[in-house]
Amino acid sequence: MFHRNESIFEDCRARYPSDDCELILVEGESAAHSIAALRNQNNQAIFSLQGKPLNAHRASTDKVMHNKFYKGLSECLGFPMADATVKGAQQEVLFGLDNNFLLAASQQLPWVEKRRYTRVIMLFDPDADGIHIGALMMMFFHRWMRPLIDAGVIQIVRAPMFEITYSDAEGEFHSTTSYSPLQNQKMIDLLKEAGKLQVKAQHFRGLGSINPDMLRSYCLEPSTRTMHTLSNQLAQDAITVFSAPL
Repeated sequence: MFHRNESIFEDCRARYPSDDCELILVEGESAAHSIAALRNQNNQAIFSLQGKPLNAHRASTDKVMHNKFYKGLSECLGFPMADATVKGAQQEVLFGLDNNFLLAASQQLPWVEKRRYTRVIMLFDPDADGIHIGALMMMFFHRWMRPLIDAGVIQIVRAPMFEITYSDAEGEFHSTTSYSPLQNQKMIDLLKEAGKLQVKAQHFRGLGSINPDMLRSYCLEPSTRTMHTLSNQLAQDAITVFSAPL
């Protein structure tokens, strides 16, 4: 694991398009180390944000193109940035492009098949900050890497916010998960109404606080996790909620 442009990055051995592989975006060093300990080193890479990223929907082209995190992410993905809101965007010393070269958004299309990973997964902490970071990343991809959204490359995996444990009449313990305070309370009420005993909820404050088996099952293992594809409509909804239009 090493730092690239103020972010933690750990690559995998597999490479698209010959192999199925993914880059997992997380927030913070604790989350990066938790995922690193559980990931499949062959086909799961990690790239960690350090704090909340720049609002790339509202920021100027110059600020985004010179932002260390976004430049590092662009390098790791093997995909150049281009401002979808204008005819082109300046691309600085990436992918052999000249400092004065103006890359049009339409010119990103050939790079979709040249990308480094099969998919990019956004996996952030199950709290308000994680939701905000997820929205900021949706805005970034919508404005600066929209062809990846169009191709279904950007995926979202939600980590559970609570684990609910309870016992049945025979004294056997069970567990389930919930993804918001409202859902958590409804599930607790339903379990108590059903006669379940010792109903308790544990609130996960971040990916690092989720027990390893659950983190692997709900967030990393392809056969058991749930993924949602980021659409332009979902990204636009994030823009409407979190950012004023340009």
